[in-house]
Amino acid sequence: HTTVSVTVSGPARDLIALDFSRPPVLVPMGGEALPNDTTVFLNRNWFRVPGLDGVVVETIRPEAVRLTFDRDIERHVPLSAPTYGELPDSISLTGPPEVIPATALVIGPATQLEDVDSVMLIAINLAGVTGADTISQRVDTAGFSEFQVLPEEALVLFPVEPTEEREVPDLTLVLPRMASDPQLQTRPTEVTVVVFGAGSLLERLDLSNIRAFIPATAATLPPGGEERVLVSVDGVPASLRYRVEPESVTLRRPVGQ
Repeated sequence: HTTVSVTVSGPARDLIALDFSRPPVLVPMGGEALPNDTTVFLNRNWFRVPGLDGVVVETIRPEAVRLTFDRDIERHVPLSAPTYGELPDSISLTGPPEVIPATALVIGPATQLEDVDSVMLIAINLAGVTGADTISQRVDTAGFSEFQVLPEEALVLFPVEPTEEREVPDLTLVLPRMASDPQLQTRPTEVTVVVFGAGSLLERLDLSNIRAFIPATAATLPPGGEERVLVSVDGVPASLRYRVEPESVTLRRPVGQ
């Protein structure tokens, strides 16, 4: 839209009401084909104030406005299903949620549609997923007022299985190497890593690749220093979760050799 200034006269009561309603200047298009860029001279009759018959339009500034038209195009763009929260402990995902259909047809102004790379559904709370659910979810139309999006809702399939666990006991903690002696020590020196998730993913997991370690940031501990630090783990893919028992250990650096 374009902003213009309208000067009016009339009874004070009508002018006060007009100040609150602030009606638009409506430019009639007449259904005729117009060039992409056109200049329209504004008619005072286009400023309509229903119920305020005493109001007289004196001037409209500017007297003309330039209108730019954009052609409508259509594109298929991917549909995505954002989520929040956590699944119930009893089930785990075997893969990402599947959106059906995978794409949406978006119709709108060409210059704006060029910047649209995906369409999101309204975010889904994972806590409400109870099994191999297929959930119908509406398209999030925020920011899409200029477009028509089809379909207006889609199905989201959550591939889940019962949660299982695998235990990796007695893992010796890997410690960062100090530039000079004495070296770091921990109490205890071993931890247990419990990996949990979908059973089919756990079957393909190579437990020998799992490593428990103390981050290199701990290599600043001075001789005689001691602190409680969290244990880090690698070798567990993002599709699985884990916990460490205990989750933290006492890190110390003795004095002298």
